[in-house]
Amino acid sequence: MMKTVAATVLLTLLSVAAAETLQAPALPSAAEALAAYKEFNAAPVAGLRAAQTFVDFIRGTGEIHIVLNENLLSWMYKDFDPQSKAVLYAAFLGGNMRAQLEDGESSNGDVAGMLSAVAAYRALQAQNANFSLPFFERLLSAETNGDLTLKLNQLMAGADND
Repeated sequence: MMKTVAATVLLTLLSVAAAETLQAPALPSAAEALAAYKEFNAAPVAGLRAAQTFVDFIRGTGEIHIVLNENLLSWMYKDFDPQSKAVLYAAFLGGNMRAQLEDGESSNGDVAGMLSAVAAYRALQAQNANFSLPFFERLLSAETNGDLTLKLNQLMAGADND
């Protein structure tokens, strides 16, 4: 009887330990997500690995609300290098998240997300001078003219679909 109780206790302890090791890792905190975004943003191409932390935070916590606007993200459906696409999309998500967490934006931070994506686009071009996407080239042109935020707001509203 004593061996049976000891065996049952041992099996229970082992199953609890096994269950704990099989559980998904804890989600990153907001501070960890912001730190990962800042690391990524400092060098988007080289820092793509850091994006996983803030993407996990966005996906898993429910603290961040991002509505994907097809007018802003039309470039995602173009055929180009998947790594470059990942860099641009991570920049959009991270910039959007940062706006919501740091600036107190209570909703979608699309403009901040796209400003981050434009910066990442410049980093991609610095690495490969032949990398060019017409959508981002129009945004760079608007930035040069001092109209980038206006252009992004027009795109979000569907008023500028060129």
